[in-house]
Amino acid sequence: MAKKTFPEATNDSIKSRVTSGVALVSFMVSMKVWARQDCEDMEQFTHSMITEDVQAMDPNYFAEEPIALTDMEGENFALERCAHNRKEIEKYASKKLLQIHGTLKDFFRETHFDFSGFEKEGENLQSKILKVSTAVRVTGTQNQHLSRQLRFIQRMFQSICEEIELLKYYKTVPIPGYYLVWALIDLKIRLFTMRNLQGEPDIHSKDYVLNLQRHKDYLNFLKIKFPAFEEISFGTKTCFFSQVIQVEKLLEVLGRQRN
Repeated sequence: MAKKTFPEATNDSIKSRVTSGVALVSFMVSMKVWARQDCEDMEQFTHSMITEDVQAMDPNYFAEEPIALTDMEGENFALERCAHNRKEIEKYASKKLLQIHGTLKDFFRETHFDFSGFEKEGENLQSKILKVSTAVRVTGTQNQHLSRQLRFIQRMFQSICEEIELLKYYKTVPIPGYYLVWALIDLKIRLFTMRNLQGEPDIHSKDYVLNLQRHKDYLNFLKIKFPAFEEISFGTKTCFFSQVIQVEKLLEVLGRQRN
């Protein structure tokens, strides 16, 4: 049998292997540093933003404990602490999103949206949403459930903010027909109540089908009533029919999900 030979290691090949090895070690160290920084970010967030919430669940959680990151035992402790922080922050974010959703729904009356009440609480709500957004960002993208809830709350809040001036304008200007434009914009906003915290049609809510049909009937009533006001300006007509298209699309989506 022929003797198997191996290529002689040259200086260049040795240098190449050494360089690759150093690069691999450097990459692993970098990953560890990034992971440690991620944990430190969560630790800082936990201390600075949710102290009261976490202490209520675990009074001893914030006791000062030295973390030695120079040995294996210290590394394991740090990783466990990091995982604990992530869970606590997720609990905090989930709780706050539920509270914000409840607060937003409180502005929806049976027949209209309370835009004056919303304006009074707008800045406070915005601050709370930004705080929760930071919490979700710190925990990363692992929890898609929380991410979907946050996106819905942000979209709901932003939509209301964008429509608030139109609501105020068409509600307060005493020009015939303007009330119908206000009613249509108000209807569009109130359709948010047909969705759950995930942003999905809340088909299991009480009287979902009945409420959906009421909204459709109300839209048809406004469409029939609006042409009677011949003196309405072109701009207002354009605004009205643009809102009609938007509401019809929203109702269509809500109707497709009821089965």
